[in-house]
Amino acid sequence: MANQVSFTRHHELSVGTKSKLVDGLNTALAHTLETQTEIEIAYRHAREGKLVPYAPLFEYLQERLGRWAERLADRASALGSYSAEPMRIDASGRFAEVEADPAQSPYERVAHIIDRYAGYCRVLRKLTEQAMASRDPRTEWLYAEIVRCAELDMWTLQDHLRFQVVCASRLAANDKSAK
Repeated sequence: MANQVSFTRHHELSVGTKSKLVDGLNTALAHTLETQTEIEIAYRHAREGKLVPYAPLFEYLQERLGRWAERLADRASALGSYSAEPMRIDASGRFAEVEADPAQSPYERVAHIIDRYAGYCRVLRKLTEQAMASRDPRTEWLYAEIVRCAELDMWTLQDHLRFQVVCASRLAANDKSAK
C-alpha cells in the first residue's frame, strides 16, 4: 500500500505549531471578514442603483466569503481545542476605511474590490506555504481551496470590469461622433 495518503492528526502537531497555525487562521479569518465587509458595502451601493448589474454577483460573493469564514473558524477551533492555550479569533484593528468614498465611480469601486481580492489571495498563498511547512495538510488544503475560489472570483470581477469599461468607452465614442 505504497500509494496511501496519511494525514497528520491534531494531537501529532506540537503546541508551537498549533499556535502558529491558529494565528495564521486568525489572520485569514480577519482578511476574509474584511473582504466580506467590502463586498457588503458594494452590495448596498448596488442595491441603491449605483452598481445595479453587480448586485447578484456581490450577493453571491458575500455568501461565499461567509462560508469561508465559518470553515476557517471551524479549523481554528479544531486546532485550538487540542492546543494548550485557548483559541483566539482576533480581527481587531482590521476594519479601517470600510465605508466607500461617495465620489468614487462604480468602476473605481469594482477595481478596489479586485485589489482587495488580490491582497487576500497573496495572504492566503503565504499561509498555505506556512501550513505546508508545518506539515498540516488539512489547513493547507483549506487555504488552497479558498485561494483557488477567490482567484476565480477575482477573475470574474476583472472580466465584468473590463466589459463595463469597454462598453462605457464605446458609448462615449458614440456620443462624441453623434455630436
